[in-house]
Amino acid sequence: MIAQAFNLLVDLLNWFWRVSPITLRLIRVDLPNEVEVLVTNLVDSKCYSARLFKGLYHLR
Repeated sequence: MIAQAFNLLVDLLNWFWRVSPITLRLIRVDLPNEVEVLVTNLVDSKCYSARLFKGLYHLR
């Protein structure tokens, strides 16, 4: 029963994304020992710079 509900949810989400696509932005954040890639729907890089995200990353 849980598997059926999960499959239904996946089907609904797939349908929603096909009829209502969203634009996403990938942001590379260089950390001391690794690189992280963040995903956001804040696509205006003039208002939301990559530097801003790097600062916020540590607050998560």
